[in-house]
Amino acid sequence: MSVPELELDVLSALDSSDRPMGACLLHMKLKDKHHIGQATIGRMLLELDGRGLTTRHAYAGRKITAEGKAYLDELSGAAVFMRERDMLLETLTAQDARTLFAVLEVRYGLEGYCAYLAADRATEDDIACLRDVLRQDEEAFTRGESGDREDALFHETVARAAHNPVLEHTVKLVRQASVFAPVIASILRGRLAEGEQYPDLYDILDRIEQREPDGAREKMCIHIDKMKRELEAFLAKRDGATHQAGPPIRQPFA
Repeated sequence: MSVPELELDVLSALDSSDRPMGACLLHMKLKDKHHIGQATIGRMLLELDGRGLTTRHAYAGRKITAEGKAYLDELSGAAVFMRERDMLLETLTAQDARTLFAVLEVRYGLEGYCAYLAADRATEDDIACLRDVLRQDEEAFTRGESGDREDALFHETVARAAHNPVLEHTVKLVRQASVFAPVIASILRGRLAEGEQYPDLYDILDRIEQREPDGAREKMCIHIDKMKRELEAFLAKRDGATHQAGPPIRQPFA
């Protein structure tokens, strides 16, 4: 949802004023922010009058109506939401090590609960999809590929198997908006060069198939915590310095 900022600022100015305000005064107040002419403000005031959001007081200017106050509250709430969304996206796309560790901590909680719900709610089709993803992962490993695409697909499939659309889309946002994917790919390539492949994903699937929610969450959390340790080692090797990731992420649901 986009927020009409000029409407928001005009109504906010009227709401905060004890006296009616006209186009001239509003223009002086808002011109530096919006770079608009007085005529634009005048046209907007006429529109707001027509919608019942403002009322004209002879030649003194306009005042906001009760309907205008209600609409202003709606706009203000939307503006706060948009700011918070933009701040989240800005945080997720930061490339510093601290942010990468923070993303993993968020994924620990979100995806651990996804695995918990998946063990309780996954359909046979969901489980078949998870098996197929792991088969693709095996084939990628055999071909000498890192398997990062398959790893990402496994996590997204677990989130979908939780059958909670809010949780699923939140996981996708955190995973896809972050810059973590290239780092994970590098870690996976390094593991591949050493001929190592986790059993972690198979352990998660096993607990989901066995309908063990607590076990599925535990295995997912172990998997993500191991990724955190590998990230710490990867950054230390890449940068020639030690990155302190802190103690292992603790299971908050024990």
